[in-house]
Amino acid sequence: MATLEPFGGSYSMAFARYGDEWRLSRRILHQTFRAESALKFRPMQIGRTREMIVNLIDDPQHYHAHFATFSSSIMMSVTYDYETSARDDPQVLIVSNDTEAVPLPTEFT
Repeated sequence: MATLEPFGGSYSMAFARYGDEWRLSRRILHQTFRAESALKFRPMQIGRTREMIVNLIDDPQHYHAHFATFSSSIMMSVTYDYETSARDDPQVLIVSNDTEAVPLPTEFT
C-alpha cells in the first residue's frame, strides 16, 4: 500500500482484505496483546517509567524529549524487541523526526 511506504511498511492489517493473511495477522495480534499476555510487558514498562522519572529529575527542561523516548521505547520494545538507551537513542530520534514530519488531519489541528 503506497501510504505505508514512507514508514518502511508494505502491509497493514487495518487495510487488508479478509483472507488467510488477515486471519494469521489477527491471531498473532490477539496472542500478543490480549490482557493475559500484556502482563509480560509490565516489568519492561516499569523499568522504562523509572528511566523517564530519572531523566525528568536530571534534565527537566527537555521533558518533551523524555516523554518521546518513554513512549517510543515501550512501543519499540513490544513491537521489535529493541531495547533503547535511556537518552538520545538514534532509533527514537528517527521515529520522533518521522512522526513530526507527518501532518495531522485537519480535525485534529
